[in-house]
Amino acid sequence: MRYLIAALVTLMVLACIPNAAAQEWPAKKDWYKGDIVATAVICKDEETILQVVNADMKSEEAVILTMNKLIRAEVCAGFPQPIMFLVDKALLHYKDHKDRPSVVLGVVNGDRKFLGWILVAGIFKKGEKPTGGQKIAI
Repeated sequence: MRYLIAALVTLMVLACIPNAAAQEWPAKKDWYKGDIVATAVICKDEETILQVVNADMKSEEAVILTMNKLIRAEVCAGFPQPIMFLVDKALLHYKDHKDRPSVVLGVVNGDRKFLGWILVAGIFKKGEKPTGGQKIAI
């Protein structure tokens, strides 16, 4: 019984902690190889992520519908909570439906195995990352 109460208290505390990934981030970010990024959706190939990019340039509704369609088709994976990956490379830069700079990033796991493509706000920069903390985005 004591362990059950401890587990319930722990779950309640975790539920009350604000999710860092849910906070608003500045529209402009600089992304570098090796940065940590969190996402709730990842797509397996360039053709698939470009469908999401095209929808993202139209409207928020279009991008959500497109992502859901691609998740159901099992060419993208959706996670209930954002999952962290490492930034490896950029495919392309574009402006989203709100005219914000956005980029398609290729992400890898800790073993540097390529896992897929994601969308984030900001731009990808080659070269050394300036000193500072790591960035997280949805």
